[in-house]
Amino acid sequence: MDSASGADRHRYYEGLAVTHVLGGLNGTESEVFRSHLLECPSCRARVGELRRIANDLADVERDERRVRATKAIETKRREADDEEDDLDEPPPGPRTSRILLLLGLLAIVGLAGWNFFLRANLDQQTTNVEGLEITRDLLLDGKIAVYESPTGQLEGRTQVRYDDDYVLLVLDGLAGDERLAVYQVNAPGGVVETGVQPVNGDRLTLLVRRAQNVSRLIVTRPREDEQLSPAEVQGVTVLNALLS
Repeated sequence: MDSASGADRHRYYEGLAVTHVLGGLNGTESEVFRSHLLECPSCRARVGELRRIANDLADVERDERRVRATKAIETKRREADDEEDDLDEPPPGPRTSRILLLLGLLAIVGLAGWNFFLRANLDQQTTNVEGLEITRDLLLDGKIAVYESPTGQLEGRTQVRYDDDYVLLVLDGLAGDERLAVYQVNAPGGVVETGVQPVNGDRLTLLVRRAQNVSRLIVTRPREDEQLSPAEVQGVTVLNALLS
């Protein structure tokens, strides 16, 4: 009974660790948790790991958001240039009216672009929070996948956790500055879903939506000149994880 009670209490503190990293603890909970951290090295390690994962996810989302924002700005700039080209031969009328019309069009384009940017930013922030919440749930309650690393490259912090809807990959010990292919494979060995993920450091944290009837997740390192096929696993296998 005492052992079960202690495990339940420590699980409570693990939940507080996730909420602490997300910044959601109230004053009382924060004081209790910080006091617990002083005497629990396991929870201190968990907080550090959660912060690294949150930072990795935030870096990936930030890069994607920067690319989308750049594309949106470039699209709006081209639209504005097209509008100016159309106005090279202004319709007959007073000069002041033409200037006001042009300024009005530019203002509308600018407001539309700003509105698009704000909406995209809000959607991205919502996605970031949802991703962190899913990651928290998988770390606390997700199944731990059995995996092998044929290359022997991956280090001790590597883990694969999953449920019916998502798979969380934390790969440690990568070479950096490379690309990895992620395959979701069904029981007969057929590829169900394929994705390519660039790696910029020695660690990769990736949250993958799990496709239907997937029993294995395979991560490979394809050759630089290799064109990936969606129908078969290609490249040197870095990780092979079994999903029950």
